[in-house]
Parts: sequence; structure tokens; C-alpha cells
Amino acid sequence: MNGRFNRQAKDGLYVPRCPRTFGLQVVSRLLERCRLLFIAGGNSSPIVAVAEQNFQEKYKRAFSIIGCLDGPTISEQTTDHGEWSFNPECSYLNVVYMSWLRMADDFSLLFLLPEIVSSSDLSSEHTRYLRPDRCFTFPPHSNSSEQSEANCSRPHYHIFTLGLFAQLTFLTSVFDVYLKTSIVNGVEPEEWCRRNGSAKRLVLIISDGLRADVLFGLDEELALKKIIKERGRWGVSRARMPTRSLQGTLTIGSGMFTDPIAFISLWKKSATRVDTIFDRASGVFYFGHPYVKSYFAGSTGWAVPRPLHLNWGDMSPGKGTAHLDESVIEAVSGFLRGAKNDERLYLPGLIIFVHLSGVDYGAHRSGVRSEKMRNNVMAVDRGVARLETELDAFYGDGGTAFIFTSDHGTTLWGSHGGSSAGETECPLVVWGSGVGGPTWDGRPGASPHDWNLGNVTRRDVEQADLAPLMAALLGVPVPVNSVGVLPFDYLTEEERVRSTAAACNALQLATLAQAAGRTSRADPEHSSFNWTELRENITQLIFHEQYSAAMNTSLNAMRLSIDTFYYYQKYFTFSIYSLTMASFAGWGLALLSYLLPSYSVMAEEEMCSECNEPKRSLSENDPPHKLPARLEKYTMVLIHVFFCLLLVVGITYVILAQWLPRYCVYVALPVLLWWFVACHFFDWVKFFRTLDKPLSISILSFFVVYACTVEFLVWSFKKRYPLSIGLVLVALLPKYRSLYEVSSRTLIFIWFVTSAILVGLLFLPIIGQPPNTLILILSLTPVILIGAFYVHMTIENTRDYVLCIVGLLFVSSVVFVLDMTSSWVKEIGPTPKLTKVFSWTMLTVAPFPPLLCSQLMLNRLFLIAVYYSVPVFLLSIRHEPFVLILLYQHVFCWLVLESKASGVTDLLRRRNAATPTRYLNQDDARRAAVFCFYLVFSYIAMGNYDDISSFDLQCVRCFTSEMNEFLMGFLILIKILFVFLPLVSGHIVLCSLTRADTSRAFTLVLLIVNGIGFHFFLEFTEKGRQWLISHKFSHHCFAQTFIFFLIIVYLTARLLIFANPIEYCSKKFRSITH
Repeated sequence: MNGRFNRQAKDGLYVPRCPRTFGLQVVSRLLERCRLLFIAGGNSSPIVAVAEQNFQEKYKRAFSIIGCLDGPTISEQTTDHGEWSFNPECSYLNVVYMSWLRMADDFSLLFLLPEIVSSSDLSSEHTRYLRPDRCFTFPPHSNSSEQSEANCSRPHYHIFTLGLFAQLTFLTSVFDVYLKTSIVNGVEPEEWCRRNGSAKRLVLIISDGLRADVLFGLDEELALKKIIKERGRWGVSRARMPTRSLQGTLTIGSGMFTDPIAFISLWKKSATRVDTIFDRASGVFYFGHPYVKSYFAGSTGWAVPRPLHLNWGDMSPGKGTAHLDESVIEAVSGFLRGAKNDERLYLPGLIIFVHLSGVDYGAHRSGVRSEKMRNNVMAVDRGVARLETELDAFYGDGGTAFIFTSDHGTTLWGSHGGSSAGETECPLVVWGSGVGGPTWDGRPGASPHDWNLGNVTRRDVEQADLAPLMAALLGVPVPVNSVGVLPFDYLTEEERVRSTAAACNALQLATLAQAAGRTSRADPEHSSFNWTELRENITQLIFHEQYSAAMNTSLNAMRLSIDTFYYYQKYFTFSIYSLTMASFAGWGLALLSYLLPSYSVMAEEEMCSECNEPKRSLSENDPPHKLPARLEKYTMVLIHVFFCLLLVVGITYVILAQWLPRYCVYVALPVLLWWFVACHFFDWVKFFRTLDKPLSISILSFFVVYACTVEFLVWSFKKRYPLSIGLVLVALLPKYRSLYEVSSRTLIFIWFVTSAILVGLLFLPIIGQPPNTLILILSLTPVILIGAFYVHMTIENTRDYVLCIVGLLFVSSVVFVLDMTSSWVKEIGPTPKLTKVFSWTMLTVAPFPPLLCSQLMLNRLFLIAVYYSVPVFLLSIRHEPFVLILLYQHVFCWLVLESKASGVTDLLRRRNAATPTRYLNQDDARRAAVFCFYLVFSYIAMGNYDDISSFDLQCVRCFTSEMNEFLMGFLILIKILFVFLPLVSGHIVLCSLTRADTSRAFTLVLLIVNGIGFHFFLEFTEKGRQWLISHKFSHHCFAQTFIFFLIIVYLTARLLIFANPIEYCSKKFRSITH
């Protein structure tokens, strides 16, 4: 039993529990304190003599027992002064007995108790006092701040620390189970494939963020469309999630799909050395954004003849971005004009890399359908036509091949990272030396009608297939880690060129598969294949000019190599998956074990759900619920020894088997979690031994309701209409709880009105719509009015009143800042510095004023909601403030209704007057489920969806106008957490008002959210369409990060609710002065 206090006695007295600590020294101090409290004179009792003799003779660490009380000598009148009160029938041995009993629940020290209670010298007159409801207590009210702090339930940080570690492991497990990188060390390039290519040089043009439908759907006669119809081939290059610039550019250059570690590290440079087509080229001339070159920092031979110093990151929608691409094209043109005699430009195998960033920045600023975006795409098309003309004039030999594509697409509102069609479908146009001409087929639906490309054959490829295509055009080896398959249809029809290129691709994939087999140290069925014979067969067929046979053999070899590679890559998948499943089960049982002491006594004594008093008391005839003492002692020793050995054996196996070092985490985590569960073995034994049929049915129904709640929340996260159904069900709680008689009509009216409005607002779109400052300002108006009304009606404390007025002034200033910023950005340009200073000041200062509030919990809760909403308002783009204030009002009504249902009359309770905690009951489980619903509702209703690309970057315009993905991601995360924090604070206040242990009540919330995460982990798969994989990946990441940050938010909310820095500083000052 881990709580600090517990209410057991029928007369309403409160039972203190021993803290969780090790060592007999601490226990000795506890009992010594108890002894001093009972020194009041009187004759010694036989019961104390027996206890003293047993302690002194059988245990050398005996405690000094001086005297006892056989009757009451301390009056209950002392409780008014904050002193201790006693049960009149309490004896000193009962104190000793109950102290050891409390400690035994956690440390298996029950082997000491039989020596006291089994003595034949104890008569029934004395043993009748050895009952759990006969014990000393704290007074329910006290003026001492020290006692009030003790009365507040304290979080057990070990369970939350273990939870943070578990959630990080669950989050990263999906990358080792499903999304693994294709980087394999020790692979050498196929030098046999180095030959004279069909093109002397290659011009690679990447338009960052250009969607295929945006380019091909323009009505104007584009130069690229003319190339498609007259002398080139085209199609759609399909990117994979995450659709970011780093991942897309690396995939195009290396042929391998993105390293997931780069995604975890917020899209910064990958720490892994990647072999790319630029390493195989004789030289690279780069023109474009300087950051793109850092993606290939390990590559050599790069030349940047014309570095550009432009304001790349300016995201102000008032300015266009076409000038960025025009500057890059002008840089290429200027370089060519002065480099006629540069010998490096005439080397065979040269790559001219042109990166155009204007489209991506334009999409972030003003969306895809804007007129500025249209002008930017037209500027790109004109730039491509100009490049082709000037390069043909510069070389004049017709030996240049051109590839035009993009690294990823965007959503309609300009974000990217997910796997929708707009984000993954990139345009691809290939023409020039070594490329076949256009062909026509009879398929009328090969491309959308509005693309106006007629029946020109469309050839779609994977983005990783571009690296083998570039290698085939240049006549260089394919990058060693490439998993792309050469798209033969883009090459010329010459049989020799195609068969040779296919042979090079097949040999590279075979080498990669062999290296993967050596790395995994597996012994699968594929190891029987003779790779050396395959290699010799292909090379001999090419040497003897049997191109048709070489082509067929190469195609079969590519299919076999890819299957083998993925087999080796997934070799450890089952092991890691099983360990992760064991960790999920262990984490769930660990949470239940942590909750078990709060329910075991309820099961044992059938606690009343409202007053939490026992309906029956234990008697001599009740069956004992404890095991033999020595059995418990040695069982705990065996448990510790077993799990220690298991941990050592598991880590040793990982080292000897030469697994990756991070796999030690997957081995250690389930051991630690199940070790934690095993330490509560006797709690589980006692719990199950006290079960009867009615209680078993109740527990079974609890788990059924738990499963239904988890599935409903999962359903709510995927669709919006279940949230409206859930809100209607929550709105009916007053009728279900029969609260109409005890609740005011005004409260019930507000409850139903907020429910109805929130249901309607749930279906109003936020993401995908242009920012609307007028709607945003109108949404802030009721926030100010409702807040002013609450302050005027309820706040009486002067300090709280001043803090509330200042908070409302902050909210009012947001209105003027948003209005000024909107006009400035539209007419002039970047976000003004005054707006940035104000926004960052609010973000920095707003979290601290609630700590200066008085100890009235509802006042502090109101201040948390006001001050933490200010940064959220600055990060809003439409009607989010109105949704937020209605949600907070609705949750406040829920808090009041639940408090009234528990019989709480004094809602304006001071924090230092909090009563001791009680056992949890079914009402707490229901409140946890409703609270989880509010968390999911707040996330969805504030405009977020179930995809990582669902965030509109325009929401950060008040804080920055620079394109900084790390900063933008941080601000979006702050917006979500600042919405959650007042909700979590409200749950803590509700637990305090109803005397529930806040830590264990919050553990119920973690148990529900862990079920959501487990569901999404089981649902994830790496097979199927990219959009489906992306959605499942987003669900998994959301669930795990949700729990991780929810724990942090809970600990922060506890600090905001219970911390009192003013009193703390005053005490320190008095201690220093005195």
C-alpha cells in the first residue's frame, strides 16, 4: 500500500502509511517517533512486554520500548492546533503492528509479524486491538503548511521515469521492426560497370516541393509539356514518407529510401555516410540553396561556382518567391558565359545539379492554389527552357541528358511530410542524349484529362529508381546502397544499352544482398544460391553480345536480390517485435501493479464508492490473506536473483551474437518492467485471494469497459463524428448521475450549450483554409468577456484579482498584435520585430504568473488557463480561441458536476487544506476515461489531424517568418502541450477536491492511453499503399509521443497547482534572518 495516507476507520479518522524506503534505520526512526507520542505514563501492558522480548531476543536490531498507554490520555481537542489525534482504543502494539504491516506491503517484511502476534501470552482482550481500523491518525484540518504538504498525494517518480523510458523505446521500435534503412557497410561499387555512357553529362534539375498535378495541370503551353510531346519521356516519381527535402534529395541521389534516424533527428543531416551518384560522377557543379549541399557533406568533387546569398527563409505571404528560382537560373547562365575554357565542364560523367527552392517556400507562404504559386511554377518552366537552350549552345555536341523532377510535393495548404497523393506524386521529365522519344498508347485514362497530355505514354517510377537511371545514362556504377530498379522504358531502344545497364543494376543488387547476409549473420534459405555463378553468367552473356538472354537473366537476378535483401533486413524483426510486445504487456501490468494497492483494500473491505468507508470490518472469523512469512521472504529473494540473471544473460547474448548495440534496450526493457511487476507479486496474491464472485464480475466488467473505451478513442482519433457522439454521451452525464437536483440550472444550461456548440465547431475546418485574422479576432472577444465575468463574480483575493486582470490584458493585447501583423505582412513583408518580441515574451513569461497565485486551487486553475492560452492564441490562424475557451468552460462544468457528485460542497478549497487521499473507486476510472476523451477532443478540435503533415506552418507567423523546421516543430509542439496543460491541471484539481490520489488517478489515464498506443502498434504495417503506411505510422508516433509528453505535462501541472514559491522564499528568508 503505497499511499501516504488512507481513510479506514468508521469514525472518520485517517491512517498514516509508512513511506516507501529501505533499511531498518528508517523504520527505527518511525517507530521511535511513535514511541515518543505515546509516552504519557501508566503501567506497562503484557502485550508490550511480549513485543519487547521478541524484538530483543530474536532480532538484534531491537527497538527501544519504554512505555505504553492502555487507555486514552490525549484529548481530541488538540486537533484544532494541528496536533495528532488518537483512536481511544489504540494501543502501542497496534501502532507497531500496523507500521510493520504497511511496510510489509512493499518490502515483504511480513516475516517479522508472526513473532509478535502468535505469542501465547497475548489474550483475546489484547489481540482484539490488532485490527487495521484501530490506529492513530492525522487530523483532517491543520494550519501547518508542512502537514498540508504531507497530506497531498505525492507522485512516485520511479513509475513515471520508467514510463518515459518505455515510451521512447516504443516510439523507436517501429523503425527497427518495420522501417529499416538499406545502408549496409562493406559494399564496394561494381567497377566493371564503369564504361562510356550514352550521355556525356547530366543536368539534374530538382524543383523543391513541386506537385505533379500543379505542373501538369496548368492551362498554359509549358516548355516542359512541349518536351514531353516532342522529344522526351515523362511520368510520375513516387516519393515515400516522410516527404521532406532531405529524404527526397537523398533518395534521388543514392537510390535508397530515407534513413529513418534522419527523421527522428528532426530532418537534420544524417550521421551515416551515404554513397550517391555524385560520388560516382567525375565532377559536380551545384547551383541553388546552400543547405542542400550539406545533405551530401561526405561527397567529394563538388564545385559551387556561384554561391547565392539570398533571403531563402523569408515566409512572408506578402512577397513572391519566383525571384529565388530566377536568381539560381541567372547564376547558371552567368557561370556558363565565363567558363568557356574551364576543362572541368568537358569531363565525361559530369553532373550539373540545379536546385530550385522557390516553389517550396511559395507553398509554405501562400498555399498551392494561390496566384503567386502559379507565377512561381511558370518561372520554373521558363528557367528550364532557358537552361536547355544555353547548355546546348555552350556544348553543341548533343551529349547532354536532362532530368527534371522534384523531391516531394505538398498539401493544399503548403505543408509536407505525410504520404497523401499531393505529397508523394512528383513530376518527372527526362530528355536528351540516351533517352528515348515519346510514344503513344491507346489508354485514354493514362493521365488526368486536365493535364492536357493526350495519349502520350506515361511511365511512373519509384523515386529510388532515378539513381540507377542516372548511372545508366552516365555509364557509372550504381550507388552501392541503392534498392532502385532501372526504369528501362526511359532509355533508348538500343538493345546493347539496355542489357548492359540492366546487368550493372543486377550485379549491384546482388552485391548488396550478399553484404546484408554477412551483416545479419543469418543462415536462411537464400544462402544456398550461388552468387558467383550468377555474376559470371551475366558478364559472359554481355561479353558474347547475347543481349536478350543477358536482359532476362538480369531481371531474374534483380528480383531475387531484392527479395534476399529484404529477407536479411527483416531477420531480427520477429525477435524485436516479440520483445516489444512483452514490453507493452509489462508496462500495462506495471501500471496495474502500481494501482493495485489502491484497489486491494477496497476489494478486501468493500469500500463505499462515495464516502470510501468500509461497509464491513474484519473480525477474527475472516480468512487470513497473508502467506507464510518465510515463504514471502525467500520468494522475493528468488525474484530479484532471477531477474538479475535474466538481464545479464540477455545483454550478454546481444553482445556475443553481435547484434546492434541499441538492441540491448529492447532486451532490457521487458526485463525491467516485468521485474517491477514481480516485486508486487504478493500484492497480486493477496488481491486474488480476496476475490469473490461479485467482485470478479465487477473487475471483468471493468476490463470490458476499458477495452471499449480504448477502441472508441482509437475510432475517434481516425474519424471526427465519433467525437460528436462521445460529446453527446458526456453531456448526458448529469442525467445519468442524477445531478439535476443538486446542481444549479445555470450550470446545467452552460453544460448543454457548450456541448452543442463544440459539436458544431468540431466539423469546421481549420487546416487547409487560409488564415483569417477577422475570425480569429472575433473568436478572442468572447474569451475576454467570459474571463472578465468570471473574475468579477468569483475572484475575491486581491493578488489573484490583479493577476487575472493582467492575464486578460495579455489576451486583449493579442487582438491588436494579430491585427497589426496581418496588415503588415500583406502589405509590406516579413513579420515585424515588435510582433516577434511580444510573442516570444508572452511565450517566456506566461507560464510563471500562476505560481504567484494564492492557494485557492480554482483560482490557480483559472490563471493557468488564461496565461497558457496566450501563446496558443498567437499560434492560431482561425477560430481556435473560441473552441479553446468553450472546451475549458465545458471541462470546468464537468469538474463542478463531478465534485458535487462526490459530495464536495467547498469548491473554493485552499490547497493547504487538502484532505488526505482515499482509495480509488469506479468513479475515478470513469473520470479518467472522460478526461482521455477531452484530451483527444482538444487535439482534433484545435485543427490537428492524424497525419504528420496536418500542421499549417502559417500558425507560427507571429514568432518567425524564417523557414526553420526545427523552430516551427518546436512551436507547434508548444501549442499542443499548452492546450493540454490546463486540462491536466483540471484533472489534478478534481482529484484533490474528491480526495483521490492524483498520481494513481493519473495512472488510470496512462493505462487508457497505453491501450491506444498498443492498438496502433499492432495495426502498423510496412506493406500496402504509401498513404496507408503513413497514416499508421502517424498514429503510432502520436500515441507514443502523446504518453511521453503527457507524463511531462502532468509533472508540470502538479508543480503549477501545488507549488507555492512565495511561501517557500519567505520561509527561507526568515530562516536566514533568524
